[in-house]
Amino acid sequence: MTASDYITTSKEWVARWTISLTTPLTSLRMRNEIDKEMRLFAQRMPEYHAVIMSGVLHDLLYTLAPEDPWMHLHKDEAGVLRLPGGASFGTWESATDLAIATNADKGRDLSLSPLADPLTDGSAELIFHASHSWDEAQVFLLANCPTHENRRHSFETAEDAVRWVLARRQAYAMDGDGFFPITAAAWANRATKVVAGEPWDEARMLRLRHGASFEPGTYNKIR
Repeated sequence: MTASDYITTSKEWVARWTISLTTPLTSLRMRNEIDKEMRLFAQRMPEYHAVIMSGVLHDLLYTLAPEDPWMHLHKDEAGVLRLPGGASFGTWESATDLAIATNADKGRDLSLSPLADPLTDGSAELIFHASHSWDEAQVFLLANCPTHENRRHSFETAEDAVRWVLARRQAYAMDGDGFFPITAAAWANRATKVVAGEPWDEARMLRLRHGASFEPGTYNKIR
């Protein structure tokens, strides 16, 4: 299989991956197959994988209301990521401003179960960098999330970050607008040009994101 053929095949697996994250009835067999293929994609073409994941994560974050605390993370003197109020970021408590905890067992909590497992430092850092720019997130993902077997896989690091931000969008009641598969397909299509350093459709990216974004002030209205 040529590199071009593999990129085409990988786009199909990216599309399946987006569906598996948003459709809970996807079979276990298919989810396992998607996970295997996405990990292989990250190993064989790390730059393409990093562009797609970082771009998607950045776009998802920038559809949140601009005042959303997840868009304003900062590091304290010890390098710990914190929300604007000072609380550390990366556990289910980070989402309770918009999602009410209804069960002591977070795995059985309808709103918070996607966040029951804390984010790893790598996934949390990836969200932090993606809140600044997609290319900053790409650089971080390539530099700090190797695919070696003795380290956490870059796909797993990226997927957890994407999954958390998707859960955040659900808190805005935006889980059914179809933006996630649209932006994932767009980044999969533009990845070749981005990696090659060629001009790409930045204006279209901004139009797509603007059409799916919440207006300023929405966070304060729904919290």
